[in-house]
Amino acid sequence: MIIGKRANGKTYAIIKEHSIKDYFKDGSRLAYIRRFKEDLTPRNIGELLTPHLPLIEKLSKGRFNSIKYFNREFWFCKRNEKNEITDISETSVIKCFSLNTWESAKGADNGYFKTVFFDEFLTRGFYLKDEFIMFTNLLSSIIRNRDGTTIYMVANTVNKYCPYFAEMGLSNIEKMAQGTIDIYKYGETGLSIAVEYCSDCIAGRKVNKYFAFDNPRLQMIKSGSWELDNYPHCPVDYDEKDVLFHAFIDFNGALIHGEVVRYIDSYTKNKHLFVFFYKQTKEIDFEKIKVLYTDKPDSNILHCHFVHEQPSKMHKMFIEL
Repeated sequence: MIIGKRANGKTYAIIKEHSIKDYFKDGSRLAYIRRFKEDLTPRNIGELLTPHLPLIEKLSKGRFNSIKYFNREFWFCKRNEKNEITDISETSVIKCFSLNTWESAKGADNGYFKTVFFDEFLTRGFYLKDEFIMFTNLLSSIIRNRDGTTIYMVANTVNKYCPYFAEMGLSNIEKMAQGTIDIYKYGETGLSIAVEYCSDCIAGRKVNKYFAFDNPRLQMIKSGSWELDNYPHCPVDYDEKDVLFHAFIDFNGALIHGEVVRYIDSYTKNKHLFVFFYKQTKEIDFEKIKVLYTDKPDSNILHCHFVHEQPSKMHKMFIEL
């Protein structure tokens, strides 16, 4: 697992070392995974190997000078002056798979893949339902009963919340320093995961001037720091008497405390109704919580799993706010 700043060569290096060089070394192929099938259209991915054309021509000793992308597979080929294909590799070099259509791959034997490469596994958007299970099912379809496959998961540092971290037991990622590698081992199973938080290999590069705004979210582009939202302090000073009730969100190991506040500005006399959120750090008695949204099993009817569950007026107000 490799995470770091955008455009620091993560994808380039893996394609170069574990697709192109391995293919010419022993004929091995690479399975390339993205989240959605739309990511694998020729328009979005057709240029994946273009930066490597000089290397392809060199390693093939002039036999190939171009790429053909067809039916979600990359092939080496030779094109003449008229852009006509005169020669093509015996097998595809890369075969592409999408998580949201993984079931279409489960029946077919796609052959042996020495490397599986899941690109951009972190997202600032939404993950698929049971995505980790989808990913492991797809891996099972690709690997089948063949041993010797290495799996790479690569992404930019866009969002610290990721279901893969919890599902895989990667407990220290949020605390990792740039330029370090953590190794996780799983008993005597033979499985190990190396997590690398890439250092800023091009420190002080000239293009950073375009992102010199005083916004912490831009540090991901400039140095590879996690992209974080700006969380402002509450713009008004309210007292405990202004808090109507307390609500909590227990999600992915973090407990978020929301204070539902009705505040009257003493100067303008304007009334404000809002929720102020902060991370709950002190131990609390979950049984006494009347408004709780959680991703854990809970038999209390006031403890809900989805936003459409609103068993009381307090829940309804909280969700509307």
